[in-house]
Amino acid sequence: MMKKFSVLTLTVILALTLSSPIANSATKAGSKCSKVGIKSVVGSKSFTCIKSSKKLVWNKGVPLSPKSSPAPYQDSVSVKIDFIRNEALKNNSTDSSSHVFIFQNGATQEVESKTKRSLLNAIPVYNKLGFNTTDSLILVARDMDWLKQELLRNNCNNSRPIPQSPGFYYGSTCTNGNGAITSTHAESEKYFGGLDGLYFNHVIPHEYFHQVQEQSTMFGNGAFPKWFWEGSAQFFTNQAWTTWNPKRTYIEWFKYWWGDLRPDLGSTACRNASIDYMSDPSNSGIESACAYSKGQLIVEYLVSKYGLDNYRSLYTANTDPNWRNFKFVFKQVTGDELSDFYVEAQEFMTKRGW
Repeated sequence: MMKKFSVLTLTVILALTLSSPIANSATKAGSKCSKVGIKSVVGSKSFTCIKSSKKLVWNKGVPLSPKSSPAPYQDSVSVKIDFIRNEALKNNSTDSSSHVFIFQNGATQEVESKTKRSLLNAIPVYNKLGFNTTDSLILVARDMDWLKQELLRNNCNNSRPIPQSPGFYYGSTCTNGNGAITSTHAESEKYFGGLDGLYFNHVIPHEYFHQVQEQSTMFGNGAFPKWFWEGSAQFFTNQAWTTWNPKRTYIEWFKYWWGDLRPDLGSTACRNASIDYMSDPSNSGIESACAYSKGQLIVEYLVSKYGLDNYRSLYTANTDPNWRNFKFVFKQVTGDELSDFYVEAQEFMTKRGW
């Protein structure tokens, strides 16, 4: 009984093998095959075994239909943002700003060109979106001692304390009449994704946008909610990055940034961060830091709802240095209560998984 079962099993296995697409490793049109009707997929074609002139051979093959990729996520907000950005990109760029890069101890040609690239690609986008782009000083530091000395050398005598590491915008009192954008030298830090990655390429455009903000208002970030100030820099940097990295939508880049690169400020970490807490620039801690990620979503919803003209007017209409008075500016510009907008924004963020 056991012997008969083994023979039967062997017969079934052999039959399956002969009918398998991988039974003939040298599958090509006109070559021999074993059974009429069996198929074999090679490359982008599917071959079928046919009988021709009393011989069993593979036919010419039929091209396989390409696998369709899932459509990128879209909702009414993202559709509106794409429309706003694409319409703005049709505008002529009127930028005439110049930009001075100072690298501590120099840089290789590749590092220098790719460090400059992120800003030079972003500025025309900012300009077409209707922002005033001005001259800038970019200090690319290997250490903080050099950076502090360079800030002093360029008369950046702002009374604000200097952060502990590069990657910030520093005041408007420098020699050029604007501030100083600072960044860590790529030769002294191994950036995730390298010189072509989002991590390395977002820093300088983000800090430059703070200069754009400062040029748009008589006050600095203390006169605006933190989610508005930091979320705006993240949002518009993302819009600029998307224009020259279109392989992903701006939402996909957003998910990549806060999911793969900075999950510490992603949806799980920031889901319970309140808009009120993210508003006070003096607050610290993880909930306050969510003003970068969750704030980006709030700005996205704000721009989609009120448009770029009203967004820019929130800066020019502000005449008070206290961020708590932003609600009056918001009402003046949009006609809506800020508290009502916060309810809508929170509903939007919840739908996005935040």
